[in-house]
Amino acid sequence: MKNRFRVSTGIAVCMLFFVLLCCGVIVMVWTLGDKPVSEEIELIIALTVIFVFIGLFMLWNFIVMWTSVTIDEKGVHRSFWGRFRKRTIQWEEIQDIRQIVTIKGVSMWVFFSKTNLEGKGLTKCRMRRDNIWLMYSEELQKTVKHYSGKEISKKH
Repeated sequence: MKNRFRVSTGIAVCMLFFVLLCCGVIVMVWTLGDKPVSEEIELIIALTVIFVFIGLFMLWNFIVMWTSVTIDEKGVHRSFWGRFRKRTIQWEEIQDIRQIVTIKGVSMWVFFSKTNLEGKGLTKCRMRRDNIWLMYSEELQKTVKHYSGKEISKKH
């Protein structure tokens, strides 16, 4: 039974978007061959600033979404490459295991929390420091049931 999960595999989609954006900008700059130099410099500066901000966003997204969550007989453990952003919640400490569906049902997230999450929205649950969260899957449901004996409660 699988007991190690990524927070989200959507990082591949974000990286693909970034690569396509870079290709589009390169093509746009390449077609500016007959423009005055001053306009080209302004465009290059603007594009550099845009790339820096998009790159920082992609780095943050990678760090948050590529984090792995391990579920075992002791509890739920989160870490980035096994060394950074470590957090553990023991099964005895977990008050609520809740599935929250995003608007229009695009994705489902599971939260392991030391407090009751009744009435809390997706953003508030993600912002709490004592929560560990990841995307829902059937395999995750089976793993949680196997190790904790608890069901994932649903909130739509």
